Amino acid sequence: SSAFLALAQDKVDAFCGSELILVKLAKQSKVPMLVIEKSLFVEPWGLGLRKGEAAFKEQVNGVLTKLASSGEIDTIFGKWLGEGTAFNIKRDYKVEEIKS
Repeated sequence: SSAFLALAQDKVDAFCGSELILVKLAKQSKVPMLVIEKSLFVEPWGLGLRKGEAAFKEQVNGVLTKLASSGEIDTIFGKWLGEGTAFNIKRDYKVEEIKS
């Protein structure tokens, strides 16, 4: 991104963005970069469903609820995005059902 390029060229002191993107850019950079731990904003992830697909929505919500209540979602998150991965992100949010 142009903001990251400006940071790498020392034209700006900092910029903010999605944690996943920032971590990826910092790892790819030849210039040392630091991604601060404290989030400046929340960027929800979502899933879109076609209108009128109530059965599918119930199925998705059921799976999300089961994954969250069993703790399996923490295992999945940890495997792909958590400590020891290329992203090393802390999971500090909860999963919510898809609303109508």
